[in-house]
Amino acid sequence: MSAEPTYLPLLRRIATAECNAEVYLSAWAQATSRDDVRGVIATVALREGEHTKAFQKRICELGFDVAITEAPETAGKAAIGAATDLTDREKFEKLGLGGRQDPSVPDRWAGYFDDTTIDIATGELLGRFISEERDSVRMLADCYEALEAEEQATPAPAGNVAGGDRLDRIEQMLERLLVRLDGASPANPVVTEAEFRAGLRRDGYDDEIRITNYEPCTAAGQMHTHDFSARLLVLGGEFILDYESGPQTFTAGQCCEVPTGTRHAEASGTPGARVLAGLKHH
Repeated sequence: MSAEPTYLPLLRRIATAECNAEVYLSAWAQATSRDDVRGVIATVALREGEHTKAFQKRICELGFDVAITEAPETAGKAAIGAATDLTDREKFEKLGLGGRQDPSVPDRWAGYFDDTTIDIATGELLGRFISEERDSVRMLADCYEALEAEEQATPAPAGNVAGGDRLDRIEQMLERLLVRLDGASPANPVVTEAEFRAGLRRDGYDDEIRITNYEPCTAAGQMHTHDFSARLLVLGGEFILDYESGPQTFTAGQCCEVPTGTRHAEASGTPGARVLAGLKHH
């Protein structure tokens, strides 16, 4: 077998991420009652599936095997997509979709061609992939904004002044306020999961997302480093990062960064912790 290309890990990450995305987008396309939304979501889902096969094929052409594994959070995302008690607008927000690319920030695919050893066939595949992904982002953003505008133009039902959706939003705001009062600082602001995921896309993090559950009172293990940077959002509980300079505690809604090469260990407080991580490989 020939030497492994430096860009092979990128191809494998893309194939895996696209495969997982197809799963929950397909579940959403089947569940929605709206033909206009289904048309957008189904188109993007089919693109994701096509990308998976195309990158698997290219990896095989290069002489290597690729094993597609389901990410831990895919089942949860598929459940959101298939849910009948959520609106399509709510699904966009829970899945972290519908945001537009900030033109002042390089998009997540901007560095794919930094590797000058990429061969012509792989370069052609990556070029098409990037163009379609950017178009998918625009399609999803158009769809989400249309749903938002439609909801804002629809008056609340008679006998329900605020409406169920408005009450849900108020509850979310109160939860975030309670977290702030419980010790959030300007250095660790409280954000929603949708805001966090949008930030990952904006700042060029990979499509790979990990969710880790920590048992109550998990003790810090051995100090270690990673060959990737991680941005973490605490979804629930109390998460502790033990640095060489000492521990730092984060609660629900707070996020932090662990740059590549940073020595650290993870732990959790009495309630345990549920943590979402976005990765940026270098």
